[in-house]
Amino acid sequence: MRRDTHLTALRAAAKVAFSMAFVGGCSAQVQSGVASTGDEADTTPATSNCEAVVAEAFPTESPYPGEKQNVSPEVISCCEVLLAASNGAPAHHRWDCCANVVQDDPKISVACSPWGPPVPPEMTWHGRPSRGPSASVRLDLREPARRARPAVPHLPHLTASAIATWRARMLNEHGSARVFEGLARQFEGAGFEAHLVEEVRGFADEERRHGVLCGAVVEALGGEALTEAPVGEAYPEHADDATPLESALRNMLSICCLSETVAVALIGAERIEMPAGELRDLLTQIYADEVGHSRFGWRMLDALSQRLDDEIKERLGDYLEVAFAHLEEHELAHLPEGSLPPPEGVVYGLCSGPDARGLFFDTVEQVIVPGLERHGIPARRAWMRRHGGAGLS
Repeated sequence: MRRDTHLTALRAAAKVAFSMAFVGGCSAQVQSGVASTGDEADTTPATSNCEAVVAEAFPTESPYPGEKQNVSPEVISCCEVLLAASNGAPAHHRWDCCANVVQDDPKISVACSPWGPPVPPEMTWHGRPSRGPSASVRLDLREPARRARPAVPHLPHLTASAIATWRARMLNEHGSARVFEGLARQFEGAGFEAHLVEEVRGFADEERRHGVLCGAVVEALGGEALTEAPVGEAYPEHADDATPLESALRNMLSICCLSETVAVALIGAERIEMPAGELRDLLTQIYADEVGHSRFGWRMLDALSQRLDDEIKERLGDYLEVAFAHLEEHELAHLPEGSLPPPEGVVYGLCSGPDARGLFFDTVEQVIVPGLERHGIPARRAWMRRHGGAGLS
């Protein structure tokens, strides 16, 4: 990522957070996707057998980023099979496999991926635990995606990474619709005006449309807009001593002021470097909506901050300690340091993980924290506690 791109994307996020005019837009994405070469069928184990082999090798499933271990060639081969069969996100042992496959193997394509906001954390969240089996559903967007296919450049050496990246974005964007549906329900329960509730419901529709658009890129590249989607975590209602208003504000901060502001910077940087064409036009549609989602949160803070007493603002600052930790874990999991596409990767929106991580931290420290402080919410304290006093001079 060029330095001027970094600065321009950062300024764009700042203009949204501080309620000013905005300009154009990189992206964040989920870890490893695996492209099949078409040669594996006769030389690799069956998926069902591989699930047993991998489960025996890793009795306890590891959270991101997994741990490199001295495993047999059979386990590595089975990990490659499972990653390939699931488009990079098998139901179990994803991070164990990602940490132990041969990362420079041409069959493995590490990709920066999803943008859409994750489910906000509960106040009691202390980091992502190791998880057992989780339910999933089939996400099939092939029909609408094929109707929206853009013209894309032909770069065969990058096709596998691009398909993995845009399929992960499809999954994340489509799944984030339920996050906004949860926020709309909360706004309604807290007594917000009907037009605000409907505006948030509209954001959910936009996220589903983003899923289709990302799937359209997968189809245009020769893949299928089809994958398994995890059922996901329950939307938090914050059943502690928070009022309905405070509960809604916690989630709004996490979704709009944190996650979507980061998305504005990351997608913005990707959009700046992508050459003109139908793919950039598609990305611009997504970017414009993400700007609206972020701006909504900052606009609501502008309207409400004068009505919030100091105690509520202090408690929101306490919640931010959890929200910042959750945001950081989520973003770094989707911005792998091993994502280092060649310069021409910008044609497909493939981002450099290390560069995107730098932009993420700058967005938090130079945009989000000052923006929240401006409204009397102690975000600086929350971020410094998160990092033991490091950062933010």
